[in-house]
Amino acid sequence: GILVAVGVFNRPTFLLYAFAPLFFWFQRGVSNKSMFSPFQIFNFRIAALIPIIIVSSSVLLLTDSLYYGQLTLRKLWDLTMSYDDWKLVPFNFIMYNIVPGNVASHGVHPYWTHAMVNLPLLLGPLAPIFLISIISWTSDVISLPWKQKPGVRTVYSLTLFSALLPVLGLSLVQHQEARFLLPILPSVILMCSHKLRWKIAGWRPLLSLWYAFNILAAVLVWLPPSSVRCPPDPEEHLLRFSDISAPDIS
Repeated sequence: GILVAVGVFNRPTFLLYAFAPLFFWFQRGVSNKSMFSPFQIFNFRIAALIPIIIVSSSVLLLTDSLYYGQLTLRKLWDLTMSYDDWKLVPFNFIMYNIVPGNVASHGVHPYWTHAMVNLPLLLGPLAPIFLISIISWTSDVISLPWKQKPGVRTVYSLTLFSALLPVLGLSLVQHQEARFLLPILPSVILMCSHKLRWKIAGWRPLLSLWYAFNILAAVLVWLPPSSVRCPPDPEEHLLRFSDISAPDIS
């Protein structure tokens, strides 16, 4: 509960990353032999989390309001605080982003930017493997008989949804940066890295490509800016190849 509250106050989109892990945790260990039904146990666990979230959120609200707002201990003691004294960060975040033009001022990107540009920037050869794995899993769910469908209570499904839901949710927002997808890296690596072992004539081309991608990325990151002649924004550079007008970031 504390982690959820801190995550939401840090950035409300945290819920996109937390939804799948929380869902799997709520139903983990549920048994049909219990005196309560699985549905009741699921709801009990959610209900037990709510008071912790409320208390943690209250502490964060009070701390932010005292540090960033006009709230003082004197106003709290005299109960003279007003609405403007409180700083509710998630609410301010949402209100800022729903105002027309605010998101556009940071740059507007096509809805497919995360899937086609940012994932390859972050994952290299794992990006197409990740997308193909999602398509394959979805195809199995749709086409296979009921008893042969992939399970949704497995570690594989946990990592899949932990990565897929944030990508889908954040793709609905027109401002898309690669750094927004950084939290999905552990899930994608756990889900897809074993597929890099694919061999052809005793050689593992995907694994070699993975090593080369990470070594090159590490070198480019650690080189001083003066020695690397590259565009200031890789996303803008890649989008130009698709004849997409990127925002002016200067």
